[in-house]
Amino acid sequence: MDWQFLATSTAKIEKLGIFVIVSYLVIILGVGIWAGLKRRGGTESKGYFLAGGTLTWPLIGMVSFSTNISSIVIIVHTSNLYLWYTMFLGHFIKKVAKLYNYVRCCKIVVYISLAQRRTK
Repeated sequence: MDWQFLATSTAKIEKLGIFVIVSYLVIILGVGIWAGLKRRGGTESKGYFLAGGTLTWPLIGMVSFSTNISSIVIIVHTSNLYLWYTMFLGHFIKKVAKLYNYVRCCKIVVYISLAQRRTK
C-alpha cells in the first residue's frame, strides 16, 4: 500500500468546522455546569453512585469485573492462549524429537556393538 498520500495531503479544518467543534464543547460544558449547580444541595448523586448502600461486595465485584470485559479483551486472551499453547506444544515436540533421535542413536550404537562382537 502506498502511504505517500498521507505525507502529501494538506488536510485543513475549515472555519465552519472549528466553529462547530468549539460550539459543541461550549454547549456540553454549559449543560454540565448547569446540571451540577441545579443539583448542588441534593444527596441524589450519593444515592445514585452508592445505590443507597444496598449493594453487597460480591455484586460490586461482579460489576467491576464485567465492566472491564470487552470483545478486544476476549480476542487478546484467545490469541495469547494460542501463542502460549503453540510455544508449549512446539517445545514439547522438540523434546520428543530429541528423545526419539537419542533412542534411535542408542539403538544404532547397540546394534553396531553387537555386530562387532559377533564378528570377533
